[in-house]
Amino acid sequence: MAVKAVATAEDGTVAPGARPRGLRALRPWAARHRFGLFAGLVYTLGGFWVYARLWVNPQVRLVGDGQDHQLFIWMLGHAARAVTHLENPLFSTRLNAPDGVSMMANTSVLGLGIPMTPVTVLFGATVSFAVLGVLSLAGTAAAWYYVFSRHLVTSKPAAAVAGALCGFAPGQISHSPGHLHIIAQFVLPFIVLYVLKLAKPGRTVRDGVILGLLITYQAFISEEMLLLTAIGCGGLALVYAVLQRREARAAFLPLLRGLSVAALVAGVLLAYPIWLQFFGRQYSRGLPFHAGNYITNTLAYVTYPGQSIAGDQLHAVHLASNYGEENAFFGWPLMLLSLAIVIWLWKTPMVRLIAFTALGFAILSLGKQMIIGSHNTRIPLPFWVLEKLPVLDMALPTRFSLIVVPLIAALLAVAGDRISRASDGGLPVKGLFATVMAMALIPIVPIPLHGFDPRPVPEFITSGQWKAYVPEGRTLVPVPLPRNDAMDGMRWAAAADVGFAVPRGFSIVPDGTDKRSGVFDAPPRHTSDLLRGIASTGHAAVVTDNDRREAVADLRYWKASVVVLGEQRYQAELRGTLDALLGPGQLIGGAWVWDVRSMVS
Repeated sequence: MAVKAVATAEDGTVAPGARPRGLRALRPWAARHRFGLFAGLVYTLGGFWVYARLWVNPQVRLVGDGQDHQLFIWMLGHAARAVTHLENPLFSTRLNAPDGVSMMANTSVLGLGIPMTPVTVLFGATVSFAVLGVLSLAGTAAAWYYVFSRHLVTSKPAAAVAGALCGFAPGQISHSPGHLHIIAQFVLPFIVLYVLKLAKPGRTVRDGVILGLLITYQAFISEEMLLLTAIGCGGLALVYAVLQRREARAAFLPLLRGLSVAALVAGVLLAYPIWLQFFGRQYSRGLPFHAGNYITNTLAYVTYPGQSIAGDQLHAVHLASNYGEENAFFGWPLMLLSLAIVIWLWKTPMVRLIAFTALGFAILSLGKQMIIGSHNTRIPLPFWVLEKLPVLDMALPTRFSLIVVPLIAALLAVAGDRISRASDGGLPVKGLFATVMAMALIPIVPIPLHGFDPRPVPEFITSGQWKAYVPEGRTLVPVPLPRNDAMDGMRWAAAADVGFAVPRGFSIVPDGTDKRSGVFDAPPRHTSDLLRGIASTGHAAVVTDNDRREAVADLRYWKASVVVLGEQRYQAELRGTLDALLGPGQLIGGAWVWDVRSMVS
């Protein structure tokens, strides 16, 4: 009706003086942004391509090794439950019961999970993960395309290629099987943009407030990526101050005022969450591993990523900390092209700024000593200084490679823009550059992630039969108990909309000592260690009276009401042990169930 109400001329166009309404109002906007919309469509299709094997059956399948995938499924389920049941999203006692888990001390991705609540409620957390995986890759590419095309170059194709590199870089793909907090980078380009805006006199307060809000939102997606972005902006500013001293002095005070406004806004909004993270219930100190061990091998920069058209997974992983940390791996053609662009456009101040900054972070990503292949050169590198500083001592050197990605993309955008505007090049030169660009980028085009069907969630869980056994305030104990190498129990909980609490789990918690060091597994309990050993080796131990007493004590500590054993590799051995500990179990809904309420009351 709105469309029909628009006055039209005889040829069907909008009559002079008439204001377009309804769908017709979108036509001029779509025409202006036609290329951007096309780029966004390509990015989205690229996201579906990466997760193609997951989308075969997104309600069941897992990607990668499934470990982090299942962790984030639980996190998305927790976020949805916090919204629908009006619970505190920053803390949960439904994991690591009865002590609970601080969501601010873990990668809870509340900034993604809370907006996805409708999808999670309607289709489940597994589908939410699949949707977020696609949107994270495509959204990151689109956000960088927007910033590049509006504020760096005039050539939209050049900006589109640069955006694609940022969204689908080797580091992005290697983290895609589970690290939503790493690949969801669509806020970061705008943080960088508003930091740069603050360096110019103008709307300091407005831009500072916007930057503060962006920082706040990003903190609920990934504090780590926020820290890397801050370090990246700091490095860029430092190099700029060295190369352009006069301009840097002029920009210092406006930037300082704007950053002060941003810090005030973000500080007020994040005060309680940050307090909870560092001083609240279940806070911990440090990481469960030594961050300095995660380094980038020098050869990684000229090697193809394992998850790419030209890559070799077995060869690539030998140059990375693990399959999920192939953060560099640009391949030698792209490295050579980047070097050629720097030499060609060296007189351009922006290119020198980008080149020195990228080189600096590439060196930092190598860690404390330069390692080339299997050879440790023992050459000391600057990171040994950074790791002695507070906060930075928890930064993984290899992830500094992620800062290099948008810098290389910016080089490609600037070079492509220069070629497109060259008046003396003509079609042959443009075609040659496009060919060279394709030769550098096509080899690192990603291939779909590995997907597999895990052990099914028992009908006892999916049908809701568990509700008759687990009253409020009590827990369901999956066997083996959840931890980073036994994630079935957390996946069961996510399938039940996080309706029941489970002991232990894969999360960062204090180690139980006065130091409160961060660990991935709760302090050991006799029964959890006993069952984990059987689940790992299949060697059932002879159950003693002491084992039975410890089992009752542990079940009371966990506030258990039911113990559940689903399909497992050594199911018979685990069942025999549980029968010896707790008495005969019952087969209910495809799972062996031990009702322990009378035992622990």
